[in-house]
Amino acid sequence: MTSLFANYLLVQIPGWLIAVLVLWGFHIWGALPLKMGLALLAAWILKDILLFPAMRRFYQSEPAAGRVVGKSGTAVTTVNPSGFIRVHGELWQARSEQPIPEGAAVRVREIRGLILFVSPD
Repeated sequence: MTSLFANYLLVQIPGWLIAVLVLWGFHIWGALPLKMGLALLAAWILKDILLFPAMRRFYQSEPAAGRVVGKSGTAVTTVNPSGFIRVHGELWQARSEQPIPEGAAVRVREIRGLILFVSPD
């Protein structure tokens, strides 16, 4: 959690620096009092911190196993005992205990490393 939040804040820093430069420029030109500029900057930073719960899922990596195990796909090549399948538009190397012909529907049962273990669907 902590490292995820730290990564989120690190991504926000360039935006905060741009906001500082823009607000400082408005202050230098006399269009913005310093206290108002600091209040706007604080509001900008607070906004980013408060948005973290909504943005958290975009900063978390989902393991491939969570995306493909239990999903169906299509054999791109004959899987006997290994071959290639397509799941959610992604090409994966697959293994099966029984021959699966090209074009057949498959179901992902397990993942080990980058190899999917499948069975006919």
